[in-house]
Amino acid sequence: MRFGNTKINFKFRIGWKEATRKEKFYGILTWIVILIVVIYFFNR
Repeated sequence: MRFGNTKINFKFRIGWKEATRKEKFYGILTWIVILIVVIYFFNR
């Protein structure tokens, strides 16, 4: 899976209800990783 997956971003824009369970899981995981990276860089 490449970073910033367009399919996941597309699903987020379309709507939460239409996304499958796996896509929701990957979507949440992607946001958590982005948040951790941002917090890490701001706290350095």
